[in-house]
Amino acid sequence: MKHFVTLALISALLYFGYVQYGNPFAENTTSIERLAGQVIGVLDGDTVKLRVGTETMLVHLIGIDAPEHGQRYGGHAGNYLADLVNMQIVVVEVRNVDRRGEPLGELYLNNMSVNKLMLTDGYAWAKRGIAENASWVGLEKLARDKRFGLWREAGATSPWDYREMIRQDS
Repeated sequence: MKHFVTLALISALLYFGYVQYGNPFAENTTSIERLAGQVIGVLDGDTVKLRVGTETMLVHLIGIDAPEHGQRYGGHAGNYLADLVNMQIVVVEVRNVDRRGEPLGELYLNNMSVNKLMLTDGYAWAKRGIAENASWVGLEKLARDKRFGLWREAGATSPWDYREMIRQDS
């Protein structure tokens, strides 16, 4: 009986995703591909491991940059993302792929953008130089003004500046 209830719940969630977002396994007919799957791991504050059917893939949260491992608040950002989505059924709107061919997308949990939550709760920076990211910079500023997350303390170093410092030290 316990397995039946679990199976029924998973079926309902997948059906809901299918009805709301269309068939995630159909060929992409628009510029945005939607994938429904289960988050089976969180690598850091802007990367998750997603299972879609029998396939497993890394998905990078587009438009945000969370602190790196070893950087102040890097662990907090990863833990916050894990608390939100680990083992949850999510939908990813894939907007692009990175140089390794891994999807870059906006992650949705219960119709809420996880990417935007990471910004508004103060666990990521909005990536700069992307025209469509202008409103996301505003979300980051809101978290900064309210001193949420990594903005609790002054002088936070952006992940891109941190990576540059690491490169220079090498």
